[in-house]
Amino acid sequence: MTNSDSVRAHISKARLDIRAASLLHNHKLYSHSIACSYYAVFHAIKAILDARGIDAGSHGQVLGAFNKNYVHTGEISSYPSQSDYDLFNKRNTLEYDPRELIGEEGSKIGVEMSTKAVDEIISYFGSHGISFDSN
Repeated sequence: MTNSDSVRAHISKARLDIRAASLLHNHKLYSHSIACSYYAVFHAIKAILDARGIDAGSHGQVLGAFNKNYVHTGEISSYPSQSDYDLFNKRNTLEYDPRELIGEEGSKIGVEMSTKAVDEIISYFGSHGISFDSN
């Protein structure tokens, strides 16, 4: 497992997306908050794949590789994967159907889910001796 520039960049982006999701939520921009929550988890998962040199591009490939290499082996719980899947679907619905709305509670849950999922992945890195500067 390596702590490459790509891994650090993905973790940095994940943390930034959580901050953005929180700010958007606090300013009642709930649909946009969900998009940032999704990308936070996506980037954290990309970081952990990059740490092992696993290349995956699309959403489906990223989740498949993460599940195969981390969840099914028992190294990490399925929470990050399930959060990513749920947030991805909600983001797509909100992005492509202008009639679809999300309220304050849904946005809050999205921020909480992404924070917990990203924290779990960062903790996994920590258990392998890799730490990241706080943003």
